[in-house]
Amino acid sequence: MDLSQLSIRPRLRSRYEAMDLGFVLARQWWRSLFLAWLIPSGVVFLVASLLVGERQWLALLLIWWFKPLWDCAPLYIASRQLFGESVSVGSAIRAMPGMLRADGFAWLTWRRFSPGRSFVMPVTALERLTGKRRRQRIGVLDQREGGGSAWLTIACAHIEAIFSMGAAFFLMLFLPDSIGVEWYNTDGPLWWLVVTNVLGWLAMSVMAPFYTMAGFALYINRRIELEGWDIEIRFRAMAQRFSETKRAKGTVTLRSWVVLAASFITALCLVTLEPAWARSSANDASDPLHDIGQVESREVIQSVLAGDAFHQQETQRGWRLKAFADEASEEPSNSWIVDFIQWLQAWSAHQGQMQQGMALLLEVLLWTLLAIVIAYLLYFYRKHLGRLLAGIASGAETKRATPTLLAGMDVRPESLPDDVPASAQSLWQSGDHRAAMGLLYRASLSRLIHAFSVPLVAGHTEQECVDLVAAHPDITLHEYMRCLTSDWQRLAYGHQVIEPQQFEALCLQWREVFCRG
Repeated sequence: MDLSQLSIRPRLRSRYEAMDLGFVLARQWWRSLFLAWLIPSGVVFLVASLLVGERQWLALLLIWWFKPLWDCAPLYIASRQLFGESVSVGSAIRAMPGMLRADGFAWLTWRRFSPGRSFVMPVTALERLTGKRRRQRIGVLDQREGGGSAWLTIACAHIEAIFSMGAAFFLMLFLPDSIGVEWYNTDGPLWWLVVTNVLGWLAMSVMAPFYTMAGFALYINRRIELEGWDIEIRFRAMAQRFSETKRAKGTVTLRSWVVLAASFITALCLVTLEPAWARSSANDASDPLHDIGQVESREVIQSVLAGDAFHQQETQRGWRLKAFADEASEEPSNSWIVDFIQWLQAWSAHQGQMQQGMALLLEVLLWTLLAIVIAYLLYFYRKHLGRLLAGIASGAETKRATPTLLAGMDVRPESLPDDVPASAQSLWQSGDHRAAMGLLYRASLSRLIHAFSVPLVAGHTEQECVDLVAAHPDITLHEYMRCLTSDWQRLAYGHQVIEPQQFEALCLQWREVFCRG
């Protein structure tokens, strides 16, 4: 891989710019890419069409199913021509069997419906990675890909379907109604089934170079970002310029003397030249308008304006609305628009079966889409739903017994003094700071259980108690418990005593929070 022969400018691109670059490469190399896809698929398509008999749809299905195999030849050509190597279509076709020898079965079975096939297939077909190494490589490449290859697959599939169905409808416009062919009817004449199959195969062959090159460009863009191709090429250019400058250092003196001599000779030539002045147009006596005065000029201007050049008349013809007085005419209209609408009405009258089938298909697709959306939402919000269901299940159970001990503290209301803040302040002033904070914290837990119905159990930790209070609608309660728990943990586990002013504030807030009403 010689980066100096790279045929594109290596720079960081968004995924949409990368796909656009792939389309440009597909247009530039379209002939070889198209033939590399068309020839092997055409041989298989011809043989399958001869073998399946009247079930011609099996031949087209076989070509569609083996798309990963047909994409190998265009990938081979692109990987060589990207670095300036000329590759023939025959050599690309001969390289196809070896490109998917390791993972060919996987690409034709469970990976066949992979939406990112165009992006990850070069890892298997070009880098020849399999197993764990392939998964690791794709994991690195796919980190910032953003799903662009999936949208590329969806868009190209729709464009391909539009091409094939549009071509079939176009041919149907030239067929008489007596033949009785329908593009969606698999029981029609054999020749029509063959024609529709050929149109589908040609649509796939036309779209394949663009789809393959867009995915290949996404793959190359990600490698440029990961491996720093642009930086490496610039460093190589800098090294080359440095070496050329070093080689040319010996010839600088000679070039300077040559430039100095040329400048001296040029200066001598300029001194000997005489300026040639152009004759002023103001002194040109041959001008017939030179001696015309102001009055005569005005008369000339008026005569010119009065001439025919400024008084030309034009007759314009066009369509306008018909007078409403002619509405009473009973003559039949020969407008092609009316004929076209009548043809559409006559054609749609015979499409009852088609409309029913399309309606059924649309209904199935909508229900499938709804099921996919529901499954995605269930998977994405599975943790939230688990907590919700756990809460519903716990609410349906019998009411649990009120705990008497929580975090090793007695939280029974009868074990607390009547005036909790006053008792806590008394303990603080006596120097028993741990008992004072413990009383305040224990009384708060007791009020949460008995007054605010917070579902605390004996096994909850301090932080779990704060998290359960966060679900309570009273924001002031949650903020107070968060501050009180933090101060209690610092004193109980870190032996860090808070300031007396902070303790006084906690006592005052305790009255405001737990003694309201």
